[in-house]
Amino acid sequence: MAGPQPRNPYLSDRDALFDGFRTNTSTPSSDPYLIERQNDEQVANLSEKMKTLKEVSLLIGEEMKRQNEFLDDMDDEMHSTRSLLGTTMNKLGVMMQTQSGSVMWILIIFIFLVLIFVYFYIKK
Repeated sequence: MAGPQPRNPYLSDRDALFDGFRTNTSTPSSDPYLIERQNDEQVANLSEKMKTLKEVSLLIGEEMKRQNEFLDDMDDEMHSTRSLLGTTMNKLGVMMQTQSGSVMWILIIFIFLVLIFVYFYIKK
């Protein structure tokens, strides 16, 4: 089991913050133009990362909208299917009460057996 990594004494907190870019803090007479150029590079790098993050977040938002539309459509279809099934079951119940119940049960069992036969025939 590895223990914690020892801190590099030559790496300042600022260097660690900016992905290892050397700020050259050991020399007090640093060139201000060099520091400014490094700062500009870091700002440009940060700007590119922000652009990428913005693009990704916009794509995520668009995908969420499409998924919500898809879910709304599925909900509408499920509702219409539920209504159709409920109506069919009510009509079947009325038909069972008005006609001979045994004839209807025989018809339902026959249809069920045919469906099972077709299922196993296709499965082979």
